[in-house]
Amino acid sequence: MEGILKSQSVAHLKKMVSAWTNSHRIKGYSRMKKDELVAAMMKEITFKKKEDEEMLRDVVKRMAKASDRQLKAKAAELEKKASSKSASAAAAPAPKKELVTLDGEKIAFKGDALRNQLRLGKKEKLTKPLIRKLLEVPVGGRLQYFNKVKTQTPLLRKRLQFALTLMK
Repeated sequence: MEGILKSQSVAHLKKMVSAWTNSHRIKGYSRMKKDELVAAMMKEITFKKKEDEEMLRDVVKRMAKASDRQLKAKAAELEKKASSKSASAAAAPAPKKELVTLDGEKIAFKGDALRNQLRLGKKEKLTKPLIRKLLEVPVGGRLQYFNKVKTQTPLLRKRLQFALTLMK
């Protein structure tokens, strides 16, 4: 039954829940993502109170409409999507590493990690004064640069400090 619910679109699932008389028991279903919504619906279906008969009948009716061939095709399609995502993640090229020698010690780092984290374009330049200004903001504070706003994180702070060290 869970497979059938997962094969439905999010909009269709939300429409099903809103049509059920006991939709008030699934709090915040309109803001839920697909997995959360399916889990909540499965919980309500397995709860099986007398009021849930309408919900159960609706799901069983949808199961009867879908043939075994359609269900197998949908399951194969979902499995193919999942495997292609994991394969593409594994096949993705490793981030470009750059080597720098500081105090006689070789250090490898991701070349564009700071630019990517700050979401900077090719034309936007990181300068020493800008980096110093960004380093003044404590962790958890708001950074403002190039009409953008971002929260200062420990990793971002380390990358900014490292960039400033390399610029010296």
